[in-house]
Amino acid sequence: MRHRRHHVLRRSCIALAVCQALACSVAMANPSGGKVVRGQATIDQLDNILTITTGTQRSVIDWQTFSIAPDEITRFMQPSSDSSVLNRVVTNEPSLLLGRLESNGQVFLINPFGILVGEGAAIDVAAFVGSTLNLGIDDYLEGRFHFAGDNAAAPVINQGHIVTPQGGSIYLVAPEVENSGLLSAPDGQVLLAAGRELRLVDTGTPGVSIVITGAPGDVTNLGRVFVDAGTVGMAGALLRNSGTVSASSVVHDGGRIFLRASDAVELSGGELQARSAVSTGGAIDVTAPFVELQEATVDTSGASGGGRIRLGGPRRGGRDGDDTLATADTLFVSSGRCRSGRPRRRDHPLVRCGVRAVPHRQRPRCGRRGRRIRRVVFGQPAGLGRPGRRRAGRDSVVRPEGPLYRH
Repeated sequence: MRHRRHHVLRRSCIALAVCQALACSVAMANPSGGKVVRGQATIDQLDNILTITTGTQRSVIDWQTFSIAPDEITRFMQPSSDSSVLNRVVTNEPSLLLGRLESNGQVFLINPFGILVGEGAAIDVAAFVGSTLNLGIDDYLEGRFHFAGDNAAAPVINQGHIVTPQGGSIYLVAPEVENSGLLSAPDGQVLLAAGRELRLVDTGTPGVSIVITGAPGDVTNLGRVFVDAGTVGMAGALLRNSGTVSASSVVHDGGRIFLRASDAVELSGGELQARSAVSTGGAIDVTAPFVELQEATVDTSGASGGGRIRLGGPRRGGRDGDDTLATADTLFVSSGRCRSGRPRRRDHPLVRCGVRAVPHRQRPRCGRRGRRIRRVVFGQPAGLGRPGRRRAGRDSVVRPEGPLYRH
């Protein structure tokens, strides 16, 4: 645990240093030096407003710099909401977005030297893709989302507001991704993916389509993510959430949230929500070799029935019809709560999700139904099983009857 804390602190310091470096190095101005390399587009500057008007479904523009000062507006006028423009920064200047970025279509921004959406900035587009990994022109024109970079690729950091209309999407892709602002895509998709190379095979089902083929990186969410019955996905080596991630809805079933890490998932004081005020709760899946929960809330409650929560792997070790989820080795719980019934029901302690106490020295073993979580460690006394069953002491080990699963 001490090693993980040191790792988290080191990453936070790196992110802070990157923010300061970006803020000091970028000359404050609207994007400059634009050159249209594919499609049709015109670039016009009037006072503090830069307007780019495209005449084709897909366009590609190379820029010398792509930054926006606090009092500036960069606006893309496109044929439709399905149209898109790929913006590539070809110099070593990072992108510091502190003003407004607007478009009726989809905007891609690729800058290997870093992207920072600053506090107070606003991005309002049909869809936004921000990445420090390269996206080839041919891949872009053919609709292939293949991102690749080298060890020098910088992080993507959002401290502002990125919003889309109904059904939009927000993808932040880099070796390191951090959100401390607002990401909102009602009934759409928000994807935070960290790695040196990755593919989005089918963006309609990001829970299955994220393929990280290079070295994975870290994703941190300290802010708010809202999709209103949509899908939120996070993928990387280490995923940390202490903010609010919500796929809840007041008019539909709850949406879906998935967190998939090759190293660990740390949920500290935040919330994962896929509730429904009128129908059935949604689904939340958290998979990694090590899963830690500290004062976190996981909620898939619904007016007509609870949704699904899977922590550490699929039900019965992968024999419930979904073998795409890996099974965790360890689930560490210091405190936390989950709701998977009707909202008026009492909250269920998270540790009641399909586990029962066993003697401290007894090691859980794999059963006939598949590989199970090896250990569930409790950092403080917590109630297990149904009311009246015995309590587990500090650092007790329990055998998952699932593993941890509530449906």
